Amino acid sequence: MYARCITAEEVAERLQLAERTFRNKRRHLEQHHNFPPKMPGCNGWSEPAVARWIETNGNGYLPGPDPVYGTTVDRRLIEDAAGNLAREFGRTAA
Repeated sequence: MYARCITAEEVAERLQLAERTFRNKRRHLEQHHNFPPKMPGCNGWSEPAVARWIETNGNGYLPGPDPVYGTTVDRRLIEDAAGNLAREFGRTAA
């Protein structure tokens, strides 16, 4: 599943700014306030990333490092998913 891509106009609306103001401040927000960059191959931003940035008051749109695994993929999520699949479909399904 792909994240929904939103336009500068939609981002500005969520930030309660005029679109022109957002466009003028975008680079500053990205460089100094961890605002998410545009999505590759899309002329816009990830809606979940922007929502996360707004919810965390500009403190970043990605989760912090895992205390056990650091900045790598959270292996607990993978292990939980693998366990759920094994319970639902049996060990030979994977």
